[in-house]
Amino acid sequence: MKSRKLFKVCALLMLAVMSCLLFSGCGGQSEQKKFVITYLPNESTDKNADARKGMAYFGPLSFCLAYERAGAEPIGMIAKDKDKKNATYKSVLVTSSKNTDINSIQDIKGKTMAFVDPNSTSGNLIPSAAIMKAFPGEKLSMDDLHTNGKFFQAVSFSGKHQAGLAAVVKGDVQVAPISDAILAAEINAGRVSKDDVKIIFASDPIPSEPMALRRELPAEVKEKVKNFILSYDNAAYYKGVMGAEDKRFVECSIEDYIGIIDLNKALSSSK
Repeated sequence: MKSRKLFKVCALLMLAVMSCLLFSGCGGQSEQKKFVITYLPNESTDKNADARKGMAYFGPLSFCLAYERAGAEPIGMIAKDKDKKNATYKSVLVTSSKNTDINSIQDIKGKTMAFVDPNSTSGNLIPSAAIMKAFPGEKLSMDDLHTNGKFFQAVSFSGKHQAGLAAVVKGDVQVAPISDAILAAEINAGRVSKDDVKIIFASDPIPSEPMALRRELPAEVKEKVKNFILSYDNAAYYKGVMGAEDKRFVECSIEDYIGIIDLNKALSSSK
């Protein structure tokens, strides 16, 4: 399933680049340089590769890291009904519906937790900030939340939202954060029943995932690719890759992600 999604994402990006280079007159064949397209699973980012990417589809935090390290420029973000007011999702904390001891975020101290990835927005950054806010007297740091026996009895990183969800359903861990969009997709696909888990916390809206370009690309190339992404209207693609046929890319800028950048800086300083 993951490989099929990766293939489809890369196919879209390749089509965009080909449209630009083959039909826009961006330059002769001798002038064309290698254009690297990257899909970043699990919202992770490779800081050694940031400068080599031509275009990438990021999780919000991974994009912010690429922006700070290499000046990545956002060109479009995912939104329902092509309405920017809908270009958000939420981080939710879930536990097994059978667990009667955990009913809110206030009940998670001393339990077992599976975050997603250190660079995950909804799987680490946002829930970590929410936990710190819910327990001000603990004066928690990121290290405290990620160290066994500090705040949680045991804590781990599952590597994928779906893996953390599965661990909760199986009873391997008691709590896990997950994107509400991924949770809905897993339920709609029948891989998890809505009766298997209960949501004990939901965050404020988070800016959705952006498509971004390398800063050093020629202006004409960036404009052509941006126009392609923002006008791409294949409902079958969005249903198969993004999980809903009513999703589209809408224009965005770095201003949409300043809150994520500032939060990451604040939490990083708390380590």
